[in-house]
Amino acid sequence: MAAEAVLAAGGAALGAFLNVLFDRMASRRFVDFITRQKLDDGLLEKLKIYVNSVRGVLDDAEENEIRKPAVKQWLDDLKSAFFEADDLLDKIDYEATRLELEAESRCAIAEVRQFLRPRKSFKKGLKARLMKILKTIEDLVNQKDVLGLGEIIGGGQSTQRITTTSLVERSNIFGRERDQEVITEVLLSDDVNRSNKLRIISIVGLGGIGKTTLAQLIYRDERVQNRFDVRGWVCVSDVFDVPRITRDIVKEVAQMACDGKTLNQIQVKLQEELAGKRFLLVLDDVWNETVNYWDQLLTPLKSGSPGSTIIMTTRNDGVATTVSSSSIFRLGELASTECWQLFCKYAFDDEHCDDYPHLEKIGQKIVEKCDGLPLAVRVMEVSCALGEI
Repeated sequence: MAAEAVLAAGGAALGAFLNVLFDRMASRRFVDFITRQKLDDGLLEKLKIYVNSVRGVLDDAEENEIRKPAVKQWLDDLKSAFFEADDLLDKIDYEATRLELEAESRCAIAEVRQFLRPRKSFKKGLKARLMKILKTIEDLVNQKDVLGLGEIIGGGQSTQRITTTSLVERSNIFGRERDQEVITEVLLSDDVNRSNKLRIISIVGLGGIGKTTLAQLIYRDERVQNRFDVRGWVCVSDVFDVPRITRDIVKEVAQMACDGKTLNQIQVKLQEELAGKRFLLVLDDVWNETVNYWDQLLTPLKSGSPGSTIIMTTRNDGVATTVSSSSIFRLGELASTECWQLFCKYAFDDEHCDDYPHLEKIGQKIVEKCDGLPLAVRVMEVSCALGEI
């Protein structure tokens, strides 16, 4: 699984893994399953708190693990605990899928109700195992003062996210041709371009699965460039500051600085810039699903010509629902062959992997553990280069 691959790669990869783990617990699929089956959602919420808290001390712990063997042991134990948590989420996912498939295969209502109940052994085992994992993590958290790692609970550092741009190296991309073509066809559709309504296309998926890369490929497609009068790319991230985002959009579509001092001035300027123009706007890495904020942000964007479109990337299904997306594309994992191509691209410096038959078997095993996540493949490749695994 991807968890094993990332955790084996060393401390630098743990933060990325925890982001993916947190996304899984916050996904609509897991929340719906826990609610529907009346399982103890309090335990899952507690696990979320620990995941979010631990992320704040990773840098400090990783800096000290070389000098302090006790800190290294603490990090190793922490990885093992979260590996167990990820494995438990896999089992929840399996149980949810089992119930869905069995429900679909039964026609009688009584039988459906029977099969929609999780196995008693599963519910009992889930709670016991989750409590054991939480106790282990809690004990590790309580060791922080002795190790001199500072406050963890409630005191995690905020992680600065990387600002993305529309630039992409096409030769480094594998396996997204079909996804790109499907969304591009929607953008180029005559029906879309006759519509007076602002269209919002949401690309939803786990962190590290390639949402931004897919948006970059679409944004840079020559057919798409020719379809729109103006285009813009804005990295939103987790701080949903409407004035800042609006100002960035103005800079993109007007290709100049925005002199507006107030939100009203900025939005009036944006409305004027977009009036009578068909535009394409990418809002990358969106987290916020507050309706009032979105209403405020979208108001001036509705002044564009028919066919104007926003492409939004997000890890959160709730965001896609909040903005009333015209289309939602849930991005899946890469196929194993595509993961192998990606791994070879970096691991063998663009050389043919056939030239290294003695390494292929090892490489295939590494890729298999990445579960189709491009980020996990890249982390593993870098770790191999550094000799961490």
